[in-house]
Amino acid sequence: MATALDLIDGRLDDALRMEAINGYLSIGDSSRAFRYARAPGAPFLPTFKGRNVMSEERNPVVNLDALDLVTQENGERFEAAMAQIGPRTGARKLGARLCVVPPGKAAWPYHAHVVNEEMIVVLAGKGTLRLGDRERPLRAGDVVALLPGGVESAHQIVNCSTGPLRYLCVSTMEQPDIGIYPDSGKFFVLAGSPPGGDKDKRSFSHIGRMADAVGYWDGEG
Repeated sequence: MATALDLIDGRLDDALRMEAINGYLSIGDSSRAFRYARAPGAPFLPTFKGRNVMSEERNPVVNLDALDLVTQENGERFEAAMAQIGPRTGARKLGARLCVVPPGKAAWPYHAHVVNEEMIVVLAGKGTLRLGDRERPLRAGDVVALLPGGVESAHQIVNCSTGPLRYLCVSTMEQPDIGIYPDSGKFFVLAGSPPGGDKDKRSFSHIGRMADAVGYWDGEG
């Protein structure tokens, strides 16, 4: 059995169960199972829940110029034309979104993610990154890592130029996640689906104000 594991990841993981029956090696737990099917002399072909993921019908390549942008706006400060990329490529653990922000606007409020990590790739234009208590100029070619954390990790990108600011926002897609909005004193909690994920899969979603916090035993009688 250890030899079979070496073919996959070189280690024995007690959390996984293995079987080698009729040329198949099954690895998984109670909620999911991967199968490695091999004919004599053929390489292992991983399948997930009976489907060969190597041959699954999907297009992993998307051209940014082919995306249909949808404008989101709120009040005088927030506006951006955006398109999700991750679902179109079949990505599972990463999300990506193209954002085009007009002059003087921002796509999102100043916020931090407690769980998810983001990366910004500036494609065209200029802007200002507000990160923690500092501001940094951005221009085409800049790449920004936005780490998860508290108020010190809060961030926002504002287009301070006279032309459009075009950038990619790439993020992990982990849940549950907590968001913090220092300017407005709000927070959000999401479970079942990460920020930017399928809202129909959310098992919990709440936006509130930190000032409204109550004690642990409040209302318990």
